Amino acid sequence: MSTDHIANPLKLRHWHGHMEPEYAYTLGIAGERFFKEIKENGRIMGTKCKKCGRIYV
Repeated sequence: MSTDHIANPLKLRHWHGHMEPEYAYTLGIAGERFFKEIKENGRIMGTKCKKCGRIYV
């Protein structure tokens, strides 16, 4: 995946067909735990901030 700035959008090209991605996206530790809990137990998990007491989902 490129993060290069597009200087001239008129020079962009496209083509028809299928491209396999060359990367794999992982959910990370928190995301994996969140979705695993939904799948296995039907619950939505959140994290409570120790400082302010808010719960983040």
